[in-house]
Amino acid sequence: MKRLFFLPGILLSLLYCLTACDPTEIDGSADEEPMLEVTPLELDYDAGNPSQNIITVKSNVFWNIDLDKGLSTDRRSGKGDGITVTVTEAPAGESVLTVTSVPRSSSEKPIVREVVVHNDAQGEEPDPEPEPDPETELIYYDDLDGGTPSGSTWIDTWQGFINATGSGAADVAYSGTGFQSRNSYPSQSYEGASGKNAFYSAYEGANVTVSGITLPAGATTFRFSFGSLGNVNKGSFTVNEDIVLSIGNGNGRMQTLEYRRTSATQQWALCEVIFSINGTLPQSISFRFMASSEYIRIDDIRLETASGTPDCEVSFEDGPSGNVYPWAELPETVTGNDDYRYITHYSTTVRSEQRVRNYVSCYDVRRHNPMWVAHIHHDCYYEGGWSRSDPDPWRPDPELEEHEQSIIYPYDWNDWYSGISNWPADEKYYWSPDNFDLPVKPDGGEKTITKGHMLRSADRGGAGKEINIQTFYPTNVSPELYLHSNTWDIVEEKLSDDWKCSDTTYVVTGCYYGDDSYKLIDASSWGSATPGKSKTCIMPVARYRVILRTKSGITGKPVAECSADELISIGFWFPQAFDGQRIYEETDESQWIFSVADIEEKIGGEFRFFPTVPENVKQQRNLSDWGL
Repeated sequence: MKRLFFLPGILLSLLYCLTACDPTEIDGSADEEPMLEVTPLELDYDAGNPSQNIITVKSNVFWNIDLDKGLSTDRRSGKGDGITVTVTEAPAGESVLTVTSVPRSSSEKPIVREVVVHNDAQGEEPDPEPEPDPETELIYYDDLDGGTPSGSTWIDTWQGFINATGSGAADVAYSGTGFQSRNSYPSQSYEGASGKNAFYSAYEGANVTVSGITLPAGATTFRFSFGSLGNVNKGSFTVNEDIVLSIGNGNGRMQTLEYRRTSATQQWALCEVIFSINGTLPQSISFRFMASSEYIRIDDIRLETASGTPDCEVSFEDGPSGNVYPWAELPETVTGNDDYRYITHYSTTVRSEQRVRNYVSCYDVRRHNPMWVAHIHHDCYYEGGWSRSDPDPWRPDPELEEHEQSIIYPYDWNDWYSGISNWPADEKYYWSPDNFDLPVKPDGGEKTITKGHMLRSADRGGAGKEINIQTFYPTNVSPELYLHSNTWDIVEEKLSDDWKCSDTTYVVTGCYYGDDSYKLIDASSWGSATPGKSKTCIMPVARYRVILRTKSGITGKPVAECSADELISIGFWFPQAFDGQRIYEETDESQWIFSVADIEEKIGGEFRFFPTVPENVKQQRNLSDWGL
């Protein structure tokens, strides 16, 4: 897919804020005088009669509620005529509920109304504070109050909020998409609430990961907790759904972790889980929060050692006893082949600097071309936008010897690319046909064979960055001679624009050879080869692509833990046009869109795609699931 321009990140952020802001921070009624009425201004709380514990708010502007400690209500914001708010809990004695209007401009002053809540009931004597456990060690705690955000600040562009402490906090890092640092709605109403800043989800599927928490030697049981505020418009909080919590080891393997919450309402409350780690203890762990909707907030993230019986056990061991699963996109080789090399390339994302797997390649060192490339798609891979290294950084794959891979890179690649603006002196870094003719161009000339990315360069954007440069290795490039480039472009654009999701989209792009008689010569250009360097390479007769993801995109679960109803898959088939003739009608989807099971059959069953997925998922061909 060609991108002719892109909007700068700041402009994109601004456009997003204008369309997906917290409703408590925007009001279009600036021409009216602000009005806020609250009745009654004194309330006698009756725990046995909820209908007596109601106040009514009338306003033409948005308002927020602040509560003294021990007070709680069924809602904390609103706007309109006759909005009712129920006091659900009140401490003994007198406490204050404060309703404050949200100014629509810097010149408008907030209106404040205070409601005095009386509770004459004699409560039981509070339990004494438990004695601190002498064995407890604070490993990591962050109240997110390291600095004051300016408005709505995305955490992948500003991390002044960091205020981490604890024995394992030295190497902590934060990454994610769709979360902001905000100081509206400060945390309260739970023990240890720090107020001030909190993380805020700007849209469904927003996620943030806290990684690099170093675990103390010998500890196996831990308590993890965080404050949370649900969607202010929802009125309730669904545990393990509004926020999906996952735990991972230092290698990035994640599994869901169920927690409990001290309140079912959307108000601020504490979430916690006590867990133990079985098997080998990782040196560090990470936690990922995924929000199922906008307006959800998180604060006071804490990990400490614990004693007693845990709520659950986790394991990072491979095998049936653990909850670690194979990479969902990694194909299974049904029939072994000594000519295949399996290469995994890791890289670092452009902004958040996460260490991620870039792609896995199965490369045939006899054909000198890839069998398949397995690659995942997620927002973190697009942090570099659509930018491409310039000039194209063609170079050998460092994991293979020269005789094992196609020479489709200039011999002076290191010299010419280091200067960025130079072009190679060596111009013979293409494929040329060996034993067949290319379609004749209208001017009577012939051309070299096009080099086609399996994993598109634009899907790993970042000019001059390792994550983009690795896509120019021969292990990710195959010869292509397509007449039906439009259908290939459709799939590439859908993949990056519509099909990637918070759960991760899994893709395998492969070559089908079928007929090894189509031979090429590498290290060549326009039929002229480099003496003593070129060798025979085999051209595939077709290329295919299979894709897997969750239907909702926001389950927060590994693929292996998803039911068949939660997963969708699809396959595509792209034959080479050797003679320049049309092979299929692009408007007839049945000629190029198939099920994953169909693609397995077309390539002779040599590879099994998505081996952890139920077979009926791979037999799907539901185009509506994919917007086709």
